[in-house]
Amino acid sequence: MVRVTSSTENVGRINMTVVGGIQRDRHKRAGKPKLIRMRKKYSRFFVTINTQQVPKSEEDADRRAVELEHAVQKFFAMMHDTGFGLKLVPDQFDSFNIRRINAKFGVEIGEGSRGAAYGRVHVHMDIAITHLLDDCKLDFAVIREFFPRELHLNTAIHLDVKIVPDGNRPMDYVEKHLDEVTEVNYVNPERPPEADDDPRNV
Repeated sequence: MVRVTSSTENVGRINMTVVGGIQRDRHKRAGKPKLIRMRKKYSRFFVTINTQQVPKSEEDADRRAVELEHAVQKFFAMMHDTGFGLKLVPDQFDSFNIRRINAKFGVEIGEGSRGAAYGRVHVHMDIAITHLLDDCKLDFAVIREFFPRELHLNTAIHLDVKIVPDGNRPMDYVEKHLDEVTEVNYVNPERPPEADDDPRNV
């Protein structure tokens, strides 16, 4: 006769925890955590921010372009450090769950119309985020509040965001017309400090 034993009698209770994006299956009998590799996900966006500002001179155009470039650099630095500008599911920022932020952006001054020498100052951004979360989106409200404040604007910006399917290269057509495209790359450590002794690669 075959004797059937319950899982609790045989192996004891199993505790599931997530630390730094690593799912640990703690098995009482084995005595060591079994580390399960979690699948990386990718969220990519093509973003255009139009300041709605028209420069009055070449000097004014240069100043506004530099200010917008600095604001974009600050935006990405804050996104990396604190998850600023992101909507995460689950709603908890963890530097190990946001693995990479890779972006290209280019500031552009549009062509003038109706006799104007300059068009509006705007920026195109191609943002790719590698993460271990259920979902990762951009927070439109935060973006709409951040850029007018950083640029000392009294008017709202125009924000356009498109989700980019895999394999598309949305910056290609923009790069052909821009004098300069800046790349931003943030890469977080592959393993949390408390897991330095764990035999794993994520």
